[in-house]
Amino acid sequence: MAARKLYSDGYSVASLRDRAVRRAAWDRHHDRWEGLLITFAALARGEKRLGLPALDGLFAPGTLADIERARLTNRSLMETIYRLAWLRVDSVLVPVNWRDMETEELGSVYESLLELTPRLTDDGRGFAFAEGGRHGATPARPPAATTRPTASCRCCSTTRSSR
Repeated sequence: MAARKLYSDGYSVASLRDRAVRRAAWDRHHDRWEGLLITFAALARGEKRLGLPALDGLFAPGTLADIERARLTNRSLMETIYRLAWLRVDSVLVPVNWRDMETEELGSVYESLLELTPRLTDDGRGFAFAEGGRHGATPARPPAATTRPTASCRCCSTTRSSR
């Protein structure tokens, strides 16, 4: 179906993940961020031209007001996606397979994220985490569970050492 191919090639997070490994995509433009916002809006109401159903919920207008107002550079977005989607294991770049993570692993990631408070930078052009009760922002990076999975982790079919 042409709509699903259009979505897959131009608007999906998977396509952003694939582009994130190419540093040339980490420029100062905002087009990839704007495309992601289009995808979020399409998921709120549904979009036949992209083959997307209406999901509303998380994607309902106003639910993610800070996200909707943000203007991230491709560099910021692509670095964030790169850090969430790829692991370097023994000098080899391996994609994180979030879909096949065990319940305990995903729960560990979720609990780590609950400790972080997302914040826009002062100019609204960047994204950072203020950890716990601290008010200072730290660079956006994946929680330890995604960078140092346990040996039983099936997310990328690679044996790794425990934390």
